[in-house]
Amino acid sequence: MSSEDLPAPTPAELQFNTSSIYTVPPGYIAWQIRNDYPPPKPRDAELAPEGPPAGTPDAPWLDIDPIKNSSYYMEIIKQYCFDGMVNNDFIPQKNTHRTTQTWAVGFFNSAGASVFGGMWKDPNNPDWASNLSFPVGSLVFKFLLTNATDHELPILKGAPCWEALIAIQPEDPKEDPNPAIRDLKNPKPLRLLQMDIATRDNRATTGWMFGTFMYSHHSGKTGYDGLIPIGLQWGNDPELTQAQFEAGKTANQVWINPAADRVRVSLHGARPSWGWNGRLNGPADNFISACASCHSTAQWPANFSMVPPAPVKNPDGKWIPTNDAETMKWFTNVPCATPISKGSVSGDYSLQLMIGYSNFLDWKKTQPGEKQPVGHKAPALPVQPRQGPRLEF
Repeated sequence: MSSEDLPAPTPAELQFNTSSIYTVPPGYIAWQIRNDYPPPKPRDAELAPEGPPAGTPDAPWLDIDPIKNSSYYMEIIKQYCFDGMVNNDFIPQKNTHRTTQTWAVGFFNSAGASVFGGMWKDPNNPDWASNLSFPVGSLVFKFLLTNATDHELPILKGAPCWEALIAIQPEDPKEDPNPAIRDLKNPKPLRLLQMDIATRDNRATTGWMFGTFMYSHHSGKTGYDGLIPIGLQWGNDPELTQAQFEAGKTANQVWINPAADRVRVSLHGARPSWGWNGRLNGPADNFISACASCHSTAQWPANFSMVPPAPVKNPDGKWIPTNDAETMKWFTNVPCATPISKGSVSGDYSLQLMIGYSNFLDWKKTQPGEKQPVGHKAPALPVQPRQGPRLEF
């Protein structure tokens, strides 16, 4: 069949393969999304999806005990994520080592991307009629980059630098940039602050392991080698209420790297811990939540806020929840492929999947003759979903 015989792509298909809604400046080589997802892995609907066996090149971390050897588990995953990617500027199309996938910029391995392949088999009608389930061995890693200067964040000296068309920085430093107002002529340098990882691993209480790295020049290394692990989380510590925390109990479904915690303290910020009451989150994240907590809200309809109600700071300088029973709803160990609230279908801890689907439905409303699908509701995103209460780091 010649190209002349092929039907013209639909508006949805064109949108599906569009990397950015913004015009690329002349002479600027734009980064391109890769959407040729592999098909979903065949499995019995009643059984957990099967992934690659432990110790294989497709999932070498499965051969490592993540709870007893968290640091090594994270190091092996980092090596896997960077294999064939650093030398190719993290452009998946150039990487011949292994099939992987991609503002924060996210990349999925083949197992993880297969879920998108099933859901988006028809870009005109994505299928999310039931709970989605990622196979064991699925992995996603995500970069978070910042335009902070060395003066604002000295730990970023020597960090990898990317360029992007970002929001215009207001003259008033107290004013938030408007993401809709971009400088479309002058790409700005952004430096790597944080790298998040998540992998489907049945040894995690929730079925998902979440890890976070941060760049720190204190490591004595530069470039991507300057990333140090902050910690690894395999559960939400649902028993760690505010009362238990104040009584001296600590989170036990998490490993926090002491070296990273020393960096946090050295910055003399107001952040009391990486995540809520000793749980895990990264420097760009909201300390009132945690990695596993935030991602457990991935569902449709998206009627559960990504973060719990903001705490208040008491006269002693401690952050206290306004209603701890309400706050603890965000720290249950929701099983993988299970929605956090009744009446929704699960996105299996993938916020990228949930927000992407919402963006599609919002776009569809703008198309002539299109009707909004029943049950559509935009995600309950906080104004500053990652940052939460303002803190000087």
